[in-house]
Amino acid sequence: MRDKIIYALGYFDGVHRGHQALLDTCRRLAKERDCHTGVVTFEGHPDTLVLGKTPKLINTPEDRLRLLKSMGVESVVVLPFDRAMMEMPWQEFYRMLKQDYNADGLVCGYDFRFGSRGEGSGVLLKQACEADGLICEVTPEQEMDQVTVSSTYIRTLLEAGDMITAIRRILCSASEDVGMAYPMAVPIVKACVDNALQLGLPEARLPLAEAVVLLATSPKSNTVHDGINAAMADVRAGKVGGIPRHLQNVHADSSGMEQKQNYKYPHNYPHHWVAQQYLPDELVGTRYYAYGENKTEQAARRYWEEVKGKQGE
Repeated sequence: MRDKIIYALGYFDGVHRGHQALLDTCRRLAKERDCHTGVVTFEGHPDTLVLGKTPKLINTPEDRLRLLKSMGVESVVVLPFDRAMMEMPWQEFYRMLKQDYNADGLVCGYDFRFGSRGEGSGVLLKQACEADGLICEVTPEQEMDQVTVSSTYIRTLLEAGDMITAIRRILCSASEDVGMAYPMAVPIVKACVDNALQLGLPEARLPLAEAVVLLATSPKSNTVHDGINAAMADVRAGKVGGIPRHLQNVHADSSGMEQKQNYKYPHNYPHHWVAQQYLPDELVGTRYYAYGENKTEQAARRYWEEVKGKQGE
């Protein structure tokens, strides 16, 4: 019996944040159903036949496959987008994925269209999967600064010479999408951006492309993004409290009102850490940051568990 596969569907030009949402969903479903991960894409861009015009692409076909593989995709199916594919009814395309490629589930974006005249949609795909006992998820649009992330949008920025907007997206991605999985991405991307600003277009495309490839191929983590958002939500809700007395600066007290702080200076203790209350009374026990599953954050988790465990002995 062949292995079952959860496929993400799309062209995947640029492998941007919207595509990463598809792949994240694909990995999650594959783990839940004990399946392999896969991508179904096309050799040529559909617009070449459908619209009679090939868009300017972000990646070469070779780079696209390499990026997908680097992001953990186990199987990549590259289909020819010829006239027969363009005119294929959406039901037949679905049956092909299920029967010929052993699909156990499918993932597509909110705007995914397929089949003759683009009559297939995420809604129809989900209905067909449910009728056959397959899993299907349609990912919502991915926004950054209220702008939908798409290959078309990214290509438009590059073609229009809007380097500043592209730079902002790249800098944000280093912290928001890669984050603590590879913290060095932030200074490396900043160096690429500085080079691009000094060079100007068209040469700026070179360091910017280097930054994009680095981010696309790096391990991903949004734990800092989730942690700061959770903390800000508590602040907006009024859950703040006062700074614990032992952490306050005693010199700020009024003259003659000094009192013993009982502050423990962490650097006087083994491993430069000591157990004491750091959060306000109202937030004791609250955790905003949770370690990601990547190698870097798990190494940090093991280190702190060992340090705190030794002090508790």
